[in-house]
Amino acid sequence: MREFTNAIVLNPANNGAHYRIGETYLWGCEYQKALDKFETIDADFNPDIRAAHICLALIGLGRKEDALRSLRTYLDAHPKDPGGLV
Repeated sequence: MREFTNAIVLNPANNGAHYRIGETYLWGCEYQKALDKFETIDADFNPDIRAAHICLALIGLGRKEDALRSLRTYLDAHPKDPGGLV
């Protein structure tokens, strides 16, 4: 986490570092922090992984309907779901 935070200090637009911080929160079951971080990341940066992890964070927060809406929004924009992740 420290290295990713330092990377953001050097380059605040570093989507990769922001993403890894969100991922660290997600796997640590800190779902609100993960969601907050994922939502700050450019939607064009790994859109399938971002969408999947936003859904996982929402499910972790017990917000299943919001997760379903988020999933549908992603699939409406990316109907072929490249990579099949979502």
